[in-house]
Amino acid sequence: MVTGVTGQERAKAQIQAWFATGRLPHSVLITGREGVGKRRLAVELARAILCREGGEGRACGDCPACTKVDYLSHPNLHVLLPLPTGSSRTGSDSEQFASLRESALEYLQGGSMARAGSNIPKDHILLVQREMSYAPTEAPRRVAVIFEADRMLPAGANSLLKTLEEPSPHAVFLLVSVTADRLLPTVVSRCQRLA
Repeated sequence: MVTGVTGQERAKAQIQAWFATGRLPHSVLITGREGVGKRRLAVELARAILCREGGEGRACGDCPACTKVDYLSHPNLHVLLPLPTGSSRTGSDSEQFASLRESALEYLQGGSMARAGSNIPKDHILLVQREMSYAPTEAPRRVAVIFEADRMLPAGANSLLKTLEEPSPHAVFLLVSVTADRLLPTVVSRCQRLA
C-alpha cells in the first residue's frame, strides 16, 4: 500500500487492489480539492511503482530507488508542471529536466504555481513522451507525473492523448488536477480516475 499519505483510505485501497491484481492502469487521473494530498499521493504512487524492494505496491522507503524518487532524480521518473508563459524553455533535454526537477521539488515542498499565465508547454510534453517510449533502466516501468495537468494547452493535451491511446507497456502516466473538468474529455476518458 502507498505509505506516507495520511488519510485517503479509499484511494489507497484502490491502489492496493491494482497492485494485488497486477492491473495497474497505464494512466491515472488523481483528482480532489486543493490541499487534500494529491501531490504526495502521486509521488508515493510513483515510488511504489519504481521501488524494487517493497513489492505489491509497497515502497520500502530506504532503497536507492526510493531515495531517488524523493529527490525526483530517478532515471525512470519524469515530472511536468506549469511554467509561467514566456519563461525560458531552451537548453538541452537534460538541462530542461534539471530545471523542471528543481521547480517540482519546490512545488512539492508546498510551493504553489502562479495560476494566471502559466501552462505546461507542448515541447515539454513531447520531451516526456519521447523519454517514456524508451525501455526502463532501473525499474520495470517508467513513470511520468504531470502536476496541474489541467494547465495543458489543447495542442499539448492532444499530443499527450496519442500516447495515452497507444501506451508503451512499461509506461505509467499520473495526472494530478484540482479541476479535471478543464482537461480535454478525451484525455479524461483514457485515464482511470482516482479521487
